[in-house]
Amino acid sequence: DDVDLVGYADSKPIEHRQGFTDAESILRLQSQMGLQVWNGIRAIDFVSSLPDADPSRIAVHGASGGGTQTFLLFAVDERPAVSCPVVMVSTGMQGGCTCENADYLRVGAGNIDIAALAAPRPLNMVGAHDWTAEIMTKGYPDLQKLYAMLGHPDRVHAEAFLNFEHNYNSVSRTVVSAFPRIFLTA
Repeated sequence: DDVDLVGYADSKPIEHRQGFTDAESILRLQSQMGLQVWNGIRAIDFVSSLPDADPSRIAVHGASGGGTQTFLLFAVDERPAVSCPVVMVSTGMQGGCTCENADYLRVGAGNIDIAALAAPRPLNMVGAHDWTAEIMTKGYPDLQKLYAMLGHPDRVHAEAFLNFEHNYNSVSRTVVSAFPRIFLTA
């Protein structure tokens, strides 16, 4: 089965932050964010097709815009097992790039609500000294209640490293790499 990642290496590349701005795209709700989510779905298709891969043990992680793409992918695709969005899940900011936003995406909802769509699959979030600084008191407690209500309080985790600015440093990566191992053991 061939895998096509739409938008990359096509005959006409789409410049980041510049694609899908014409009236036809807007009227059809086409967006840079939607394209990247589609690419994430196709990446899961590809990884799942590899002979040495176990499709039931796929973890997805990313920081900043990659964190947004992580929780958006979990909102629409049930196959990944563990979600680790870093420095993006917060009540204070929704994403500053066209690859993180689309028309009508957050009407009456925010990033906490979208990240909650991963439940009851494991969700691990990392905050820093940025707009995610309050994740431990704003957002994480609500997600803890949701996971407890679903009978899986151990499947949601958050840490905030307020001594670091917006980043994906070794401290954050250590938290991210340790969390999936708990749930993806053979």
